[in-house]
Amino acid sequence: MSEFTLPASKDEIASSLQKRAVALWGEKRAREAQKTIDEAAGYITQIANDPMPVEEAPAGYP
Repeated sequence: MSEFTLPASKDEIASSLQKRAVALWGEKRAREAQKTIDEAAGYITQIANDPMPVEEAPAGYP
């Protein structure tokens, strides 16, 4: 049986994304992308905290 874990916070997600951006693009470009990274972290947090019901089909699927 799997143990229930709470989703990561927006700050934790943003930090993880920022570290990955630095690894991929370097410090300068990662800093330039910070606003986009924070926005993406917000969207990820919203999705994690409000998952779609299993019985509901994703939009665009019959």
